Amino acid sequence: MHVSAAELEITVKKAVIGAGAPPGIGDEIGKAALTLYHQNVDPSPIVALALKNLEGHDAGLFHHKKAIHGRFVPTTSQISAILAGPSICDLIALGRGTVFAQSLDSPLLAIALIAARFLNAEIHDTSGSLHSVRCENGKFNIVKEEIDSWHNTADVKFCLRSKRSTAKQTQMNGAIEADDVCWRQIVTIADKCLVSNSEASRLNDAGAGLIDGD
Repeated sequence: MHVSAAELEITVKKAVIGAGAPPGIGDEIGKAALTLYHQNVDPSPIVALALKNLEGHDAGLFHHKKAIHGRFVPTTSQISAILAGPSICDLIALGRGTVFAQSLDSPLLAIALIAARFLNAEIHDTSGSLHSVRCENGKFNIVKEEIDSWHNTADVKFCLRSKRSTAKQTQMNGAIEADDVCWRQIVTIADKCLVSNSEASRLNDAGAGLIDGD
């Protein structure tokens, strides 16, 4: 299915909000989806699964007091990368040298978030079964054969790297070839955002007084 870059970012943002996350997080996940696309990775399966985990409560929040000190521990079985990824980025941006995330449901989404923020970091699968990934100048380098593996739940270590050059990422303007099934799942969740907003407007009497009663 062909999807424009603008449609991708906006729809993913709406879907994240529709799944119950704050609008600010929706913005960041939308940009992360674009970052995946810019590196020839179809973001739709990655985002769709993360949304499914969040909506189905298979992944959720983390213990905030521990996270402040750089250790993200799940309050349930897994941590949602949608909810934790932006906070991990914030700690790295503030200069935290090392951040650990236990049972992160989509490390690849967190990697894309870091790259989207133009943060320099090195990401390690603590089991040692995967090659480390580097984020620099809005891009990430990843072994192509390991992309699917980075999409699985894992314990992950994020390490701050010294800042290098600030060259801008080359943007791709063509259509995205998204997985049909995954994209429809994202659109379905995005529609919930529209329904929620419409209901809120109705409850707030949106449009009241625009029609003359005579």
